[in-house]
Amino acid sequence: MYSNGLKTIAVFAAEMQSQSSIQRSIVKSLSEQAYRLGYNVAVFNWNNPFSKHTGYIDGQIEIFDLPDYSKIDAVIYIKLSIDMPEVEDMLEERILSNVKGPCVTINSYVEGFYNLFSDDEIGITAMVDHLATDHGCKKIAFMTGKMEMVDAQNRLNAYKRAMDSHGLPYDESYIFYGDYWRLKGPQAVSHFEQSHYGMPEAIVCSNDYMAISIIKELINRGYKVPEDVIVTGYDDLPEAKEVMPSLTTLKVPYDEMAAEAVNIIDRVFAGEEIGDIPTFSPVPVLRESCGCEKLDLFKCLQKRARAEDSKSDNAYMLRDMRFFTVSLENVSTFDEIADVIDQYLRILGNYKDYYVCLNVNPNRDMAKPYPSFKGYTNEMMCYLAVTDRIRTKECPVTYNKEVLIPAEYTNDEPQIFYFTPLHFLNKNYGYTAISYSDYYGLQGDYYSFSAYIGNALDAINDKIILQRTLEELESLYITDPLTNLYNRRGFEINAYSIYEDCIEKDIPVMVMGIDIDGLKYINDTYGHQAGDNAIQVFANALIYASAGKEVCARVGGDEFNVIAGNYTMKELDAFITKVFRYLKDYNESHHNEYNVEASFGAMVVKEHEGNSLEYYINQCDKKMYADKKKKKSDKAKKTG
Repeated sequence: MYSNGLKTIAVFAAEMQSQSSIQRSIVKSLSEQAYRLGYNVAVFNWNNPFSKHTGYIDGQIEIFDLPDYSKIDAVIYIKLSIDMPEVEDMLEERILSNVKGPCVTINSYVEGFYNLFSDDEIGITAMVDHLATDHGCKKIAFMTGKMEMVDAQNRLNAYKRAMDSHGLPYDESYIFYGDYWRLKGPQAVSHFEQSHYGMPEAIVCSNDYMAISIIKELINRGYKVPEDVIVTGYDDLPEAKEVMPSLTTLKVPYDEMAAEAVNIIDRVFAGEEIGDIPTFSPVPVLRESCGCEKLDLFKCLQKRARAEDSKSDNAYMLRDMRFFTVSLENVSTFDEIADVIDQYLRILGNYKDYYVCLNVNPNRDMAKPYPSFKGYTNEMMCYLAVTDRIRTKECPVTYNKEVLIPAEYTNDEPQIFYFTPLHFLNKNYGYTAISYSDYYGLQGDYYSFSAYIGNALDAINDKIILQRTLEELESLYITDPLTNLYNRRGFEINAYSIYEDCIEKDIPVMVMGIDIDGLKYINDTYGHQAGDNAIQVFANALIYASAGKEVCARVGGDEFNVIAGNYTMKELDAFITKVFRYLKDYNESHHNEYNVEASFGAMVVKEHEGNSLEYYINQCDKKMYADKKKKKSDKAKKTG
């Protein structure tokens, strides 16, 4: 993977653009450590829309088809971000079946991996102890996450043990089963309000998202936090200190865990035996939502100002994104898409390098986006390359997808890129690769940015298909289907243009009329299939004789016309000679009961004298009929 010869750690994750996402901080830390130790990093990530739109999901998860798993040196698997069992199962099967090097998970368990965990028991116990001992809380409720997740189970069990150790009462009315997201705050508060223990004095949450949703719902219902109800979280996301009141939470040392994941990989490559894997202890961060930190009006004003700045930044980003989509609506080529992307790359924040990599049509049709319905083509085409924020002029560049980005854009330093799919629903057009100087991506609304590019590629594909369909229909309108030569209409369209050009430039024009001899006899005696064969053979003779500037047409059943501009008698003689040679060779080699022969009438007109094209075609027809009459006369003399 990559082309610089360094070992590559593949990272599999999802939801990498949220400013508060745990996985972004994990990838930042592991990337910094990997760079220090001399490893490449390739982050294969997808956007889970948490919807039932299977076409979109299918297109997103194809990013996991990009790497050759047998070429991956090591894996760090952020399973907690995937949140879709079938995707997790697919990834784990591929990794375990193909990757020979060390594989590490962070805060999740996968058999066969080195599994790094934070000690949920220590964290939850410390929080319950703080509430019971320092705040004197007797009624403490708990909001847990998805119970199919190991950490949710561990945190709930830790809560129960901590409550038991303090002799505090609880039952299912003080436990709400959440989803680790922001949406179930109202349901949870209603659940706790109906408990026979009464409204809890404190609510401990399994993560910050749920805790923040609880705080907002409590305030909406008229409760004061922390005076009426204390709320605590878990993870210490950036949002935890920005919410008002700021959230008391447990800080998980994900940065240390990420660095240790890389260290384990490095130690395995160094031949060390990995014994006991350390666990990491969450640390309580005490803020306003438990009352340990008093509400500071000045800090609230600062938070409000930051929130307003963030709203303003988002408004500008949304404006730019609208203009980006409008600009993409008018594109019709790869080059135009690349120009628009380059113009709006600022939306992506503090990026360093950016590459748009597209599938290559197996038929080598480079003009039309190629939609794959499974995986990526072995050969890829880099159509836009921005290195150190400067667009290069060498594109497009083709390369093997095994190296992820072209060797031309890879140096000897560790390469650290995020790879994201380009698709329209389940039609996969390729992928993007982006790097950041601070390793802290993805920034802006990267997934929407990529989705709009995928939409534009699909629109171009549809436009090209439509244009080619129209061209095919036009071809059918002017082409004789039996011979693939022009029909009468096609001949007229081309012939008049050639003739007028010759008059304007005062150059010679060659006109020819031809009849296949005895076609009616062949049809009547040997059948129409034999007659069609004779017509096709003669058409092939014309194609064989053509030097490239002749326009040949079948204008009737056995009638053909040829026209060419800037033609000489020498060229005319050569053309007719080649036609007869082709027919002679065919007749001698095929031994049919009939011969394919023809009569010609042709002329090279040097002085146009104001005559029409029809005049010269008629003159050629007279010559052709004279030729046909002479052949019949000669044949009669021989047989007589």
